[in-house]
Amino acid sequence: MVLVHDLTMIAAVCMFIVHLYLALAHPLMWAGLVSMRFGVVSASYAAEHHAKWYYGPKRAQELYEAKKKAASTKH
Repeated sequence: MVLVHDLTMIAAVCMFIVHLYLALAHPLMWAGLVSMRFGVVSASYAAEHHAKWYYGPKRAQELYEAKKKAASTKH
């Protein structure tokens, strides 16, 4: 059991170091961390990483206006 304990501890420390590096030093992770903390991403990040749901500013404005128009016709 001591050997299993030691190997598990080594694996856990290695995973911690990798996660710490990704969270603090890796340049491509900052956008993900900012999005988790503040709930916003840049348009370029959204277009690159989430192209299926990213509409762009023009399409987003069209969708907003259509939704606003639909809401005003209900009243």
